[in-house]
Amino acid sequence: MNNIFEEELQRMKDTLRTMDDQLEQLENIPIYYGDDFKEQILESMRESNRQNLRIGVHEPYFGRLDF
Repeated sequence: MNNIFEEELQRMKDTLRTMDDQLEQLENIPIYYGDDFKEQILESMRESNRQNLRIGVHEPYFGRLDF
């Protein structure tokens, strides 16, 4: 039982590290304020990803089913 907990804990740490890395990469991209519509759409997608990652880092579990 303890081994299962340790495996899950390590997996969660790895996942959180990956999420932190992705969030850091997105936050290092300057926010686009120009008039190019394509860039505005891309910036909107980046901001959505930033927000989702910020939430996910604090609440890494969204659901789990064990059978």
